[in-house]
Amino acid sequence: MIMFEDVYLRNVETVCVNHTNFMLKGKSSKGYQRKWKKDNKIIKLDAVGYQSISEVLISHFLAFTELREYRVPYYPCLIEEEGKLLGSGCFSYDFKPQGKTIVTAGKLLEKSKMSLGISYYDFLDFMDSNYMRYFTIKDYIDKILCLDAITWNDDRHFFNIAFLEDEKGILSPAPIYDNGEGCLADMISYPFTCGLAENLSSVVAKPFAFSFTQQLDYVSKPILLDKEGFLSSLNKFSTKESIRALDAILAGLSETEGKAWESY
Repeated sequence: MIMFEDVYLRNVETVCVNHTNFMLKGKSSKGYQRKWKKDNKIIKLDAVGYQSISEVLISHFLAFTELREYRVPYYPCLIEEEGKLLGSGCFSYDFKPQGKTIVTAGKLLEKSKMSLGISYYDFLDFMDSNYMRYFTIKDYIDKILCLDAITWNDDRHFFNIAFLEDEKGILSPAPIYDNGEGCLADMISYPFTCGLAENLSSVVAKPFAFSFTQQLDYVSKPILLDKEGFLSSLNKFSTKESIRALDAILAGLSETEGKAWESY
């Protein structure tokens, strides 16, 4: 059984990078998160909170859902640049298949001079009319909306919705990555001086509505989850950050049952 515990944070790998590994990309609605690519690893530094814990925990959660095919495994690490220890972060291995590139929904909208404030149904129409051949865009977007509602992800702007593009320009769904702003990871927006309920009540959804409940109204079918398997896989939580990240997911599961998820 896959297990999750936060004691691994005490004995994590140190990833050494240099300036030539730095990726200028990494745009977020909250600013820029420092990222590097070294060998086959994509490495991300925590910004204003515990993004690495959130990323690793949500990746673990996905393993117990029907979205496991879209899962990117993340691993916690310490990041050292040019001999200087920068802090905690996480890394994944590059998941792009050979011959394919990542293109975001934001880039597709900008290319067609479409508004990034596009509505849910207009976005589906835009994608269906211009790009969809071999998969249903609504099913893919609905799965993302369900995951974000459960994990309270406040950073699902259109540049965090991605597709894989082949040499012929044909798109397929990309793995669902960049989930690090879920679980109240931003400790400036969601300080520990406020309680869980107060922080959760202030989370603003993206990209189609400010409310997760409103976004779930678009969803035709909840995702399937092995809740008992997920809960039984959790072990040895000791840090306040990991405990709060898990509490956020548990609150999300409680509030969205039957709308964002249902049991296998």
